[in-house]
Amino acid sequence: MLAALERVQVNNNGSFGLRGDGSGGAGGVIIEFTDSQASNSNNGVVSAGNLASVGIVINRSAIVNNATNGLQTTAAGQNGVIFVGNSTIAGNGTGVNATAGGVILTNGNNSITSNFISNGTFSGPLPLQ
Repeated sequence: MLAALERVQVNNNGSFGLRGDGSGGAGGVIIEFTDSQASNSNNGVVSAGNLASVGIVINRSAIVNNATNGLQTTAAGQNGVIFVGNSTIAGNGTGVNATAGGVILTNGNNSITSNFISNGTFSGPLPLQ
């Protein structure tokens, strides 16, 4: 499944603002989230790759004021991946939280600051090309 979300606001939701879920196992999920905002939910953006892989590409977006995590992966192996560039991750409980083998990669040009518990740590760099 492919989805392109541009100039979208996913705000004030319960568990998450945006969640890509691969638990159905029917095929991979790729979501592009550009010039958008995820705020005031428990988790801002979640990549939940389990039986199928889930990749979320975030560009020029704000992931702000989420209670638990700004960006989170929950995955079996490396099936949950988030790529993020040119974005702001601020005012969340934890800014970046890669769990259960998931990966969150950065282009190195993000603003990650003022998250209440921790800014978190990116899994690694994603070089600009």
